[in-house]
Amino acid sequence: MSKQQKKLNENQIGILISQLEERYRSIHIIRERAQNISLWVLGIFATAAGWLIQSKVELNNSKKIFASVVVILAYITIRFYYLGDLNKGFKGQQRVAANIEDTLGLFKEGIYTEETILPSSWKLAGQKGSDGNFFDTIFVILGVAVAILILGIVLKGII
Repeated sequence: MSKQQKKLNENQIGILISQLEERYRSIHIIRERAQNISLWVLGIFATAAGWLIQSKVELNNSKKIFASVVVILAYITIRFYYLGDLNKGFKGQQRVAANIEDTLGLFKEGIYTEETILPSSWKLAGQKGSDGNFFDTIFVILGVAVAILILGIVLKGII
């Protein structure tokens, strides 16, 4: 056991585990919110593009530009404000969880088992250079949704 581990009493370990459980819950909630919003936007934008192309609605160039600007403003709002805030909170929760995991000795060999309980790369969770790319994937899904709808707007009346 490390010096840091020896300093922790049962009460402190209980508090750390309780905090770690709360961080994990928060991380799962944030992931679910981000995934849901991106899938909803993808579904709504793809449906809107399909409806627009098949409808009898006529769009002149100024209406196409206006509609495209509205879609881009919606994208900016969702991507940089809503999802940006979720991403910031997500990374913060990951950093706190990794710190607690480290304090509990989950990244150290020989504390609980011969090998580490968690991979050492997880210690970087929420930091630059970490392996996680969940939000990057969410941003790509959102970008695809925007591209589909703008393509539908642009192609309206052409195909």
